Amino acid sequence: MIWDDKEVEKLVGAFPNRDLMDTMKDSEGYSWGNQGIKWSAHIDSMTEEIVMRATIPNRSYLSVGFGPNMRGTDMIVWRWKDSEVEVDNLFSTGYSKPPSDGTKFLKTTIEDSADRMFKTFTTRRALDTGNKNDFVVQPDKQMVMCYAILTGSGDFIQHNKQDIFSIMLSSSGTST
Repeated sequence: MIWDDKEVEKLVGAFPNRDLMDTMKDSEGYSWGNQGIKWSAHIDSMTEEIVMRATIPNRSYLSVGFGPNMRGTDMIVWRWKDSEVEVDNLFSTGYSKPPSDGTKFLKTTIEDSADRMFKTFTTRRALDTGNKNDFVVQPDKQMVMCYAILTGSGDFIQHNKQDIFSIMLSSSGTST
């Protein structure tokens, strides 16, 4: 689903009690809280892929969904707990742990920060995977997305922070 600007404004404005103090957007993408969690995305027009970078500390996860909530939403999760790392493609049907929807089309590399306090996952995915449950990313179109974060555990259990945001991924490789 693609939303026009008025629908995006309506969706984002539908949550007046949200605490956005921890949500920051700059030229490098989004960051949440003071734990160093970051996410960014851009379009690689040469390969027709969305390229997402997620940076998380140990014992945490970040999940980003292509939609305003967890109902009928294609999601990607990046998780790190001690020696375990995971990247998964999920399809959420409601407000419970979403099942995996397959990862064969995700291409991920993982880098450690110099101090080994963070892992940065770079995940590439086709704009259109051909899977009926996967969101078709359209360049130059505004999208409403959601995110969920859990810190302090690293298990894929109920998150302790969530919100929505809007983003437009330009065919020229930038995001706004």
